[in-house]
Formats: sequence, C-alpha cells, structure tokens
Amino acid sequence: EVAWREFYKHVLAHWPYVCMSKPFKYEYSDVEWEYDDALFEKWTSGLTGFPIVDAAMRQCKEMSWMHNRLRM
Repeated sequence: EVAWREFYKHVLAHWPYVCMSKPFKYEYSDVEWEYDDALFEKWTSGLTGFPIVDAAMRQCKEMSWMHNRLRM
C-alpha cells in the first residue's frame, strides 16, 4: 500500500492534470465515450468476449469481490 501511495504521489507531482478529469495521454483527449445500455449489460454480466474481463466480472458478480490485478 505504501508503494501505491508513493506511485500516485509521483504521478500527481509530475502530471497534475490527471486529477482534473484529463487523460494521462494527450492523444486520448478526444475519445468519445459511448453510453449504451446493452453494452453495459454485457460488461456487467461478463459477456464481452474478452476472457479476462468476463472472468473478472463473473467473479465480482458471484463473490462480490474482485482480485486487485483484475481491477487494473
């Protein structure tokens, strides 16, 4: 936990704009987010077609818990 704290302290010291709702990488500034209920339902049900994402979401739904590495 101390390492994560120091990591984010470093990030904010060098790239303070990331805490202002701006992307870490400038090239992602113009990304348009989609708000699609059907896609959201697939994601929350673990039916995206991406095995690691689906496994993480199914674990979260089944156990109300998700491993730290899957949250990344």
